[in-house]
Amino acid sequence: MGPSPHAPVSLANLLLGSNVAFPLPAMSRRSSFASTLLSALVFVLTAATATAQPFPTNVVWSDSVGAAVHTVAFSPDGQYVASGAASADSTQGRIDLFTALGGMPLMRATTHPAAPNGLGAANSLVFRADGQALASGHGVVRCDPAPCATVGAGVFTWSVPGLTSQGGSTDPAEAAFSVAYAAGSGPLGVVYADGTIRFLDPTTLAEQRQLPGHAGGTNAIAFSPDGARLASVGADGMLRVWDTATGALQRLGRHQRRAQGQPQARRREQD
Repeated sequence: MGPSPHAPVSLANLLLGSNVAFPLPAMSRRSSFASTLLSALVFVLTAATATAQPFPTNVVWSDSVGAAVHTVAFSPDGQYVASGAASADSTQGRIDLFTALGGMPLMRATTHPAAPNGLGAANSLVFRADGQALASGHGVVRCDPAPCATVGAGVFTWSVPGLTSQGGSTDPAEAAFSVAYAAGSGPLGVVYADGTIRFLDPTTLAEQRQLPGHAGGTNAIAFSPDGARLASVGADGMLRVWDTATGALQRLGRHQRRAQGQPQARRREQD
């Protein structure tokens, strides 16, 4: 049963759709007020619905790094997110570290003792399995003007969450396009602009082994969870699996199209 003809009609009743019995014409003044209020609410809600944009409820947080962002990585424990960015001309790079929940900026690295003139464009990031270190690959091949030249090349390691420098390996001739840590005390795998894949000591970054990679360039690498094998893909359309300990090629596969881990257009700037 609805409210008595003399009981006030609450706004909650109207919005929640309660069984409100409006008075008969004898109580026209109160009925007219309620009807007018309800009509106004319907108009406002309809107008808001027509103009409102869908809210991206799947976005936990977002942040403007303020530069072209080339790579991103989660820490193994899910506490941190790292992004690798570059300036508009790709000559300078930086690394930003955020909390994964809330997106609070924690640290930013723009230089390293091994790169006194600043970091080159950040192409790839990877956290070590224990989450206590981060490796980054840098550099870009610029072909305007010719001949092509590498700018800001190097592989660097950082503490987490402080982003203090731990090690650096620079090769002015070769940009580092992709980095990957093997499990445990295994090597740090790096893809260089010349197409080779090199295994570096995860602490000193001294070169341990070099694999031929792919004709036309290696695009991406990934270690198996146990670190015993390394998979690589390249511009030649091939998928290769290597033995980490010996460097021997274990198996070979072919893609229907060129296998590409990251856009080639970003890596090599041409007219």
